[in-house]
Amino acid sequence: MNKTLRALIVYFKGMSAPVFAETEKIINNRNEYGGEISVSTYSSGDVWYKFGVSKDITYLDSAGKVVKVEYFHTDKFARKNGVAKSIGYGDSNRRKVDKMEYFPTDKFARKNGRLKHIEHLDSDGKVVRGEYFYTYKSTQKNGRSKCIEYYDSDGKVVKMETFFTDDFSQQNGGIAKLNEYLDNNGKKVKSELFLTEEFVQKKGVSKVIGYLDSNGKTVKEEYYDINGSLLKK
Repeated sequence: MNKTLRALIVYFKGMSAPVFAETEKIINNRNEYGGEISVSTYSSGDVWYKFGVSKDITYLDSAGKVVKVEYFHTDKFARKNGVAKSIGYGDSNRRKVDKMEYFPTDKFARKNGRLKHIEHLDSDGKVVRGEYFYTYKSTQKNGRSKCIEYYDSDGKVVKMETFFTDDFSQQNGGIAKLNEYLDNNGKKVKSELFLTEEFVQKKGVSKVIGYLDSNGKTVKEEYYDINGSLLKK
């Protein structure tokens, strides 16, 4: 999502909070991680505020190390990036962010239909997986309840998983989930359709694999039963 913000989470939270915070207050002496919870607020003269953070809530583990930080963004940042709040989760021993969650503004959510976006990062800080959750209105319209994207070392999407609602499945041939695989040029080369249990019982088909040519046209299909055995046509 926002690479600058993600990098700052790793760097600044290892520093002493008073340097960057206008005010800091401990609001809980023992959280679910065994440490304190503190709230810091920022004004226009603070470094964090310049990077779009007006307030953060920091969670420490029993050793006093940061494991989770909730960021509440300034109006300017929210308008520009469409994000009202973000949460960083990290490994306190490595001082690395393992996961970021982004919560959109109401305006962004209405326009794009996204309720939440999660990024999973590797030990080098690169995003390896992204999860997208959708608003009720978007889900009712498109039938998607959740999508997951997998990225290669260059940040390119190599696989997408789409999960569908029960209503969508019933109205569209029992499709419960769709996997799509992409080549280095971003073209889809393979798809996997996973069918609902009800469809399997009626038709005996649990999964359909499709192979696509360079034009995106399906050139071959394979059908599998619930045991993963290839069915004869």
